[in-house]
Amino acid sequence: MTNPSPYGEYPAYQPPTGPTTEQQPYPSQPYQPYPTQEPPPYTGGYAPPQQPYPQQPYPSYAQPQYAPGPGYPPAGPTSGMAIASLVCSLLGIGLVGVILGHLALNEIKKSNGYTQGRGLAIAGLIIGYLQIAAGVVIILFFIIGLAFAATLPPAQ
Repeated sequence: MTNPSPYGEYPAYQPPTGPTTEQQPYPSQPYQPYPTQEPPPYTGGYAPPQQPYPQQPYPSYAQPQYAPGPGYPPAGPTSGMAIASLVCSLLGIGLVGVILGHLALNEIKKSNGYTQGRGLAIAGLIIGYLQIAAGVVIILFFIIGLAFAATLPPAQ
């Protein structure tokens, strides 16, 4: 004896009924492969192809050619002050790098983006400011060290 289901009795399975092939709205087309050419028989040596390769059934997708429209000005030259700012900062002349970096950013801003080199100027500014900060910290440690040494009793 089986336990009855708490949901009641299930009806017997009926397979779904659907439209037959005659009633389908879009009858399927039989598979028709693209025509291919038979290779030429082997002649024992190199033989150039008889005809060029057949056209592919799908279009080839070439890269589109992009050209700036009339609203885009051509890229301008790189600011010499931006390059000098970065070079001076890398050589350890931080104050000159900071001054040139600010002048270069002002020049680039006034050109409305025509002059390039904003990233170089910002890099020169960052490195220059870090060098100035490191120099101030070193001088402060030196002054504190001198003041501490002055308070020590003389050695006997």
